[in-house]
Order: sequence, then structure tokens, then C-alpha cells
Amino acid sequence: MSDSTVVSLPLHEAPSAGQLEELLALQRSVLQQLASGADLDTILDELCRMVEGLVPGTVASIMLFDEAAQVLRVRSAPSLPVEAFEAFSCLVPGEGQGSCGNAIISGTPVFVSDALVDPRWDNLRNIARQFGIRHCWSIPILGHDRKPVGTLAITGFEVREPSGFHMRLLQTASSLASIALQGAHTREELARSQSRLTEIAA
Repeated sequence: MSDSTVVSLPLHEAPSAGQLEELLALQRSVLQQLASGADLDTILDELCRMVEGLVPGTVASIMLFDEAAQVLRVRSAPSLPVEAFEAFSCLVPGEGQGSCGNAIISGTPVFVSDALVDPRWDNLRNIARQFGIRHCWSIPILGHDRKPVGTLAITGFEVREPSGFHMRLLQTASSLASIALQGAHTREELARSQSRLTEIAA
């Protein structure tokens, strides 16, 4: 993977051999989907489901930053209830705007173990209570210029610190999401170029 898709994580206990194999399987699955030409939403939804499978009892989500509106919008969260999807649909980044709202402005991972007391969730406390959110670990998704273009989060319903495996999983999944987004952008550019060439040739 390109260095442009890597976010530095704090040192922690190393994942086990079995956990590393699970991460490799995740990479292989997503890269195979990319190679087969699967559409972006299918890839991102499957990535979220696979992350959830590796951390049972959690919900994985991907939000993308809308530069024009200056908000984060949920792009993929296949297990998120509709009401929660709507509650987070137009998240304005900021210090009290949850894990993702902080991760996108800082460009660094944000690990919140208890959203009901952490100041980074001050403005979203009622939403956390409404949906029973406790831990929420978020990592930026970086673009080709190393600027954050979105976030990938693992959210759960118990007070919990991330392990070394969870951190590596977040890093791996965010890198795969970055690759998928860049691949989709490249395909769109090629399609536009082909369309212009067709018009010129007509």
C-alpha cells in the first residue's frame, strides 16, 4: 500500500499471528473486489461488514467530507439504524463533534472509550445516549495528497479501549477505503475522458 494512505498509530501490544491473518484476509477480499470492478458503494459496505465481523457487537461506518458544505456525510454504514444514519448525516467537524468530527480536523486517529463523559462528544452527548453509544474509535481516510477526505469508525455499546489489533484493523480498513475511493475517482476521470474523445470524434 502507498505511504500516502497510512495514518500513524500509537504503540500498543502487537496483534497475534491469527489476528494478522485476519487482516490479510480482509485486504485480499477488498482488493479482489477492486480488481473485479465492483462499484464503490458495494466495496465500502462490504468493508464495513467485514470490520464488524472482526469486532463483534460493533457498527462500522465511513463518512466522507463534503468540502462545499464543510460537513461530514455518512457514505457507508450498512448496520446503522436509519434514525442514527439521519442523526449523523451532516456532521460539522469540530472539537465537541464526536470522534469523527475530531479526526477529520486533526488528521489523526481519535479513540474515545466512553462517549458519555469524553469532552470530544460534548455536542453529541444526547445522540450518544439515544443510541447507547459508548466507545467510538475513528481514523482519518487520507487522499492522494495525504489530506483527510473522510473517516472510518468502529462504534460500540460498552466502555472499551482499543487493543493493538483494533488499531491495526482501523489502519488497514482506512487504507483500503482510501484505495477504493482513489480507484473510483480514477475510473470517473477515465469515463469523462472517453466521453470527451467520443464527442470530438463524432
